[in-house]
Amino acid sequence: MGKVVKRFDMSELTSDAECEIAAAAKLRDLTGLQRKVDFQTFGNPAMDPGDVILIRGLSGPDEFHLLDGYEYNLRTTEMLCETRSVQFVE
Repeated sequence: MGKVVKRFDMSELTSDAECEIAAAAKLRDLTGLQRKVDFQTFGNPAMDPGDVILIRGLSGPDEFHLLDGYEYNLRTTEMLCETRSVQFVE
């Protein structure tokens, strides 16, 4: 668990800008980012950014999402959550 360094070599990359673009694309492939979902729900103070949650869709399949952040309203006890989908890659 935690941070992992993933190294790859591509001799065709010749500038820092090209390397940054290639690294961002590789990170997207490795993390399996598919889409973002924002939703509102009753507050759960046990949730933290980085938690993996299961979103059950009414018309689609269930999806695992990574909680990126949330806003908690103390007056109404509602949460506005921001997530991104997670695809487990072996």
